Amino acid sequence: CRVVGFPYPLANGMEPALIIGAQNGCAPGQAVSASSLNDPNISAIVGDYIAVADSDNSRVLFFEPTSGSSAIAVYGQRTFTSRIASDGPRNLNHVAGVAYEPSSGLLAIADSTNQRVLLYRVGNPPALKTYQKAHIVLGMKRLKQGGATPNGWPACWGNSPNSYYALSAYDIASPEYFCNPAAVKFDTAGNLWVADEGNSRVLRFPAPFHTFEPADLVLGQSDFTSDAPGLGPNHMAGPNDLAFDSVGNLWVADWQNGRALRFDAPIGNGASATIELGQPDFFSRTSRSAPGDVPECGTEASAARACDVAGVAVDSSGSVLLSDFDWNRVLGFIPPLGNGMKAS
Repeated sequence: CRVVGFPYPLANGMEPALIIGAQNGCAPGQAVSASSLNDPNISAIVGDYIAVADSDNSRVLFFEPTSGSSAIAVYGQRTFTSRIASDGPRNLNHVAGVAYEPSSGLLAIADSTNQRVLLYRVGNPPALKTYQKAHIVLGMKRLKQGGATPNGWPACWGNSPNSYYALSAYDIASPEYFCNPAAVKFDTAGNLWVADEGNSRVLRFPAPFHTFEPADLVLGQSDFTSDAPGLGPNHMAGPNDLAFDSVGNLWVADWQNGRALRFDAPIGNGASATIELGQPDFFSRTSRSAPGDVPECGTEASAARACDVAGVAVDSSGSVLLSDFDWNRVLGFIPPLGNGMKAS
């Protein structure tokens, strides 16, 4: 129910310097407000503000970087006290991630259950207005469309998905459509990269953007119509987050495989990763369950092994941070980086 910030230099077991959302832990049944969060997901810096993907409230909140602050604007809802999951050009349904590109002034939101990514022209400095209308949609033919079923899950999961962790989409994959997009990130050229979790792949969309634009590059699959989760240097199982380092290499949080993969620039279609962190090698996996099932990792946590990596970030020195979700920790890896290395 909160987002926490830690000052540099980082140290093992340090206390956060910034807390947005619940200041003293989560309270069951808390009211929706300008300062509450419910399953917050990937955050981003948007000008002078912190944008938080407030997943279960189906909205994005924009905060000043001050502990205990209230949001100054909300996207996806009419007011700070509503939490209606819907589609259309102004609404959201279980937001997974947000990203901002200062040069173009574009804000991207992974509208996960609606199986789409929305783009907003917010400018630079960003002009943030509550219940803002999106300008471009990827993953759908029209802004008015959404991809959720009446039962509340993504339509790509089919009529009776195995679980919330379902991978391998019911629909046939393509360069235009997503299944449960989980993260968005702009590169230095302004292109948009999307972690297409349900299809176990990462897609790149070239700038400038237009509605229902097809991707021009895929990672994690051999082509645009494959969607099976897998293991190895050129496969993924539910990618959940993305990050670029200072030289343009792409890091992917390969969620159910419990690792982060690095793809070296320049990146080509179907490229293989060159480095993995969180596992001893490219063909190891901590979880004993099959991809598409709830990760089962036991108690074998170590400095070199992760359970299910839900987030990845790279700082200015090249250090890599992994969010090891089920084991409730963040692991930091300091250069020089190598396969199977221990966290610092």
